[in-house]
Amino acid sequence: MYDDPRTTLGALQRGLGRGTFEATGEQVLQCLAVDYRWDRDVDDRAVYLARLVRKARVPVRSVVELFRARPDDDDNALDVLVALGRGGDPEAIEALRKYVADGPRWVGVLEQIAYDWPRDLWDDLRTVAESRLSGDVVRIGAPWTLWGMADETIAPAPRPRRERPADPALPTARDWAATPGHPMRWRAQRVLAEHGDETDVPALIEAWDWLDSRPEDLCGYDEIATGLARLGAREVLPRLRELWFSPHSYERASYLRAERILDPERVRPRLVEGLWDCEADVRELAAEHAPLEPRVVERLAELKDDPMEDERVRDAARLRGV
Repeated sequence: MYDDPRTTLGALQRGLGRGTFEATGEQVLQCLAVDYRWDRDVDDRAVYLARLVRKARVPVRSVVELFRARPDDDDNALDVLVALGRGGDPEAIEALRKYVADGPRWVGVLEQIAYDWPRDLWDDLRTVAESRLSGDVVRIGAPWTLWGMADETIAPAPRPRRERPADPALPTARDWAATPGHPMRWRAQRVLAEHGDETDVPALIEAWDWLDSRPEDLCGYDEIATGLARLGAREVLPRLRELWFSPHSYERASYLRAERILDPERVRPRLVEGLWDCEADVRELAAEHAPLEPRVVERLAELKDDPMEDERVRDAARLRGV
């Protein structure tokens, strides 16, 4: 499914910064037509691809056509249009406003733009929304919260609260982690990653080995990598660097943070590349720590004033004083 990460397309599929420098319009459209996020619930491509749409001069109407042609509520093209609208693109703004009036997935679109855009760009859609409401429409968050202050009939439904159980004590976690096949072994290894000491490094290496044995599941490396970095386990650096190329981009900031702790000199090129990464957490970390060479200074100046950018990233860029 994924091309080699050393190619431009392979890097784009993974949301890596290196993919942005030579991307063509055709490649950008391919990454919009095919959703390459490994975990669509958490992996982010919206701002990354929206910037590429602008840079590669991809017509916004082509993104709109891709969005309207797809039946899936969790849609990469929609996220990109929302990001473009936040950046002030009039074609993206008009397309999504029109979709609220005539599109089948209008509720999700309305809730997304209400969460993401200034209120003046969507507040006047209330009449349109009320005309389309039916008894089976599930209303969550904005705009229903704001509109519901004046009309309880359109307020969102309350969400149930969930209690989180306390983590087991360290001795118990060590016993579970040392027992192959124990049903709580993975939970115990995560506890050791967060609270253990140097004696727990072998158990965390075993946890990493177990993750490697499950190539269909890329989740969990972030917690183990964070724990090993906290404990100074430099022997994992080669494996840690390989994780940079994982298509599960949500965990990438943890890998970068861990590598920065374990090898602060060799991580510098990744910090520079991270300024163009698809994940806001990676861009924030890179904005805080990338060496202030000329292209980094130029990129920080772009990030601090880009309305599409996450506020935390803009703040980090501003604090560098460039």
